[in-house]
Amino acid sequence: MDRIRQDLGLKHHDETTLYDDFFEFLETGDFTMSYKMVMLLTLLTIADNSGECDLDRLVDDYTAFTATAWMPDGRWTNPTAPTSTRKSWMTMPS
Repeated sequence: MDRIRQDLGLKHHDETTLYDDFFEFLETGDFTMSYKMVMLLTLLTIADNSGECDLDRLVDDYTAFTATAWMPDGRWTNPTAPTSTRKSWMTMPS
């Protein structure tokens, strides 16, 4: 693994680097048109004191939140987003 990481120029990440990795991600990430912040907000809203949450509730709450971004005519609220139509959203790779 170390050789592969070195060949690809990747940093070492494990449970000891999670805290710093998370904050580095927040500081350097581009969250324009990103689902990441919605997922994080949903997770933080429903997680218990140990940081755990029910996965079905997470999916349901996330889906309900993102559903509010559709306008009645089927367009995404941000017309410049690559997901600006329901068709493009439904055919995006997961």
